[in-house]
Amino acid sequence: MGTILLLACLAVQDDRFRVDGSPFVLQGEQVELQAVNIPKDTVVVWRLADGPAGAIETRPAMNADRPAVSGVPELTIRSTGHDPAEFRFSVTAERKGIRVAFAEFRLRVGPLLTVRVWCRAVENPAGGTARGELLRDNCRRKGLEGDVNRFLRPMGIAVALEPGTAVQGPDWWFDKEGRFQPIGLKDGKKANSHALNDLVRNDLPTGLNVYFVRDCYWEQIDQGFERRVTAHELLGVGLKEGRVVLDDDADAASLAHELGHALGLDDLKEKTQRDRLMYWIRRDRSDVLVGYDEMKWARDCAQTRVKNWVRGSATASIPGRR
Repeated sequence: MGTILLLACLAVQDDRFRVDGSPFVLQGEQVELQAVNIPKDTVVVWRLADGPAGAIETRPAMNADRPAVSGVPELTIRSTGHDPAEFRFSVTAERKGIRVAFAEFRLRVGPLLTVRVWCRAVENPAGGTARGELLRDNCRRKGLEGDVNRFLRPMGIAVALEPGTAVQGPDWWFDKEGRFQPIGLKDGKKANSHALNDLVRNDLPTGLNVYFVRDCYWEQIDQGFERRVTAHELLGVGLKEGRVVLDDDADAASLAHELGHALGLDDLKEKTQRDRLMYWIRRDRSDVLVGYDEMKWARDCAQTRVKNWVRGSATASIPGRR
């Protein structure tokens, strides 16, 4: 039995040769890249395949006279330029000059995009959040903000957590245990519950909205020959419309994951993706890596939202406009 379990674990591991590291670096700062799953008896060779070489420094040094670095599994890259730039690295594992494995790594240099996030306490005698004091306390809220931003930084995104007005939740939003159920079923498929649809009508403008509840829960009922009830304890639900519902027990990594959804990212469900921030099962997540495509999509989404909020605020300020 133990052998079978070992083989099953090995079958879902991502053992391909690849490069791990942040796909984004802030101007003037540095990132560490690491080649992993290196084939036995091979030498790792790093090459800058595309991008303005003068805008970065590497350690070991890579320049026009030395366009490749070999023999080290790690490469440190520091941004020295003042303009946004894109880079592509070609990384190979070679044995006696013959390429055994290949990986490509893309990197973006630029400024952080800061997104406002309204923190909303949902209040109800039975189902209201216990985090109300945390949201009102500037130091504790800033502490949570710093923890979340460490997970979002590889996307080139930072959030500014601001206290939003509390939401008075009617009793019908919660079950008899005081739990909030954001998910329901419609025509056999997952859909927003009536309570969730009613909650998000309270959205504040010019920012993402995070609603804190005591317990986030989903009860899936299968009305077959034998009635089956499956309980799902949720840490949060993120909607691409820019909203998050977060359980009081959720940590900073869970909030960062749900904010990823609010910025347009999907769950990752392949077993080989368990080391990614957007892997869908929190207890099985082994790391919080972010891919280049995820970074690009989230930044594009954040940029569009910020522009729309600025445009909307400017329009609202014009006399006679509604």
